[in-house]
This record gives sequence, structure tokens and C-alpha cells, in this order.
Amino acid sequence: YNHGEELDKETYSEFIETINVETDRLKKLVNDILDFSRLEEGYRLEKEWQDITPVINLTVQSVKVLAQQKNLNLTTAIESSLPKVYINADSIERVLRNLLGNAIKYTPDNGRIKVRAEMSQEGDAVEVTVQDTGIGIPEEHLPHIFDRFYRVENKVHTVKGTGLGLHLVKVTVEEHHAGQVFVKSDPGVGSTFGFRIPLMVKD
Repeated sequence: YNHGEELDKETYSEFIETINVETDRLKKLVNDILDFSRLEEGYRLEKEWQDITPVINLTVQSVKVLAQQKNLNLTTAIESSLPKVYINADSIERVLRNLLGNAIKYTPDNGRIKVRAEMSQEGDAVEVTVQDTGIGIPEEHLPHIFDRFYRVENKVHTVKGTGLGLHLVKVTVEEHHAGQVFVKSDPGVGSTFGFRIPLMVKD
């Protein structure tokens, strides 16, 4: 039944916005499941030695509108002359987009998000981090945050989605790029999610 003619303009606009949001959520759900199936089944990602800096800049640029909608200060600090890493650029972009999407989602208006890329302390990997001033994650959740289907639910917030996003980050980095993921967080202060891509790899 078509209710379009009975709705005032404001209500109609709200319906359209809800449809758009749910469409985007459904699209992400489908993409997560497709990526999950592909990566878990041992699909071999095509990789090449390349500079990670353009990948980071492109991904940050693609989410700037979302950050601006919440008046978030989104900045980058990329070490100059980073060595090339052996990566699949599209999959690393998805990893970063996931981490940035979470940071934007859980950082209150007027907060800050900083993306860093630098050599690891040991000098054997390129390390990329996304640091936010968001609501943070309770300590008891941190050991499980990258687990498949794990979702943080408490009085502060409920994570909507498949529970696959961060697991896909882990699979992409650790199983397909021989790297490592990590997280540090303080409730009410913020979180730092990151990953390391080794300079020496066996494909």
C-alpha cells in the first residue's frame, strides 16, 4: 500500500533517510559476508611491493565527509620515506576504512581522530594506527575484540553489524599479509587500533 500521498514532507524525508541508512547497512553486511567467505576459504590475494602512503591518504579522504558531519578533527601523521611493503592495496584500504569507520562512529562530536604511519619500534615493520577520542572499550572486551562475531554490548552502546568487521581486519592483516593487529583502549578516553605489515615476508 502506498502511503506517499498521506505523508508530510518532513516525514517523507525521514523515511527516505531511513531507507538510505538501512540500504548502506545491508550493503556493508553483504560485503562483510562475501569478504569473510573469500578470505576464510584461503583465497590468495594478489600483492605487490608498494608505498602504503597513497593508500592511507586515499582512505582518509574517502571518509572525511563522515568525519565532518560530526565535526571531528581528522588528521594524518605519516613518516616520510617509509619503505615499500608487500600488500594488496584494496584489502589494506578496506582494513583502514573499517578502523576509521569505527573511530568515527564511536567518537562524540568535536572529537579527534589521528591516523599515523611509521616504522615499528623494532624497525622490522610499517605500523599504522587509528587513534580516537571516542567512548573506549572496557578492558575485559579487548582480548576478544578481533574474534569472529564478537560484539561489545553494554550500557554505553551496542555495536550494530555482523560482528565480522574487526575479524576481517585480523584475517586480512595476519593471515594474508603476515602482519599483526593490536588495540589499546581506555573507556571514556579513547581507543587506538593498529596493524603492522612486516618488511620481510614469505608469500
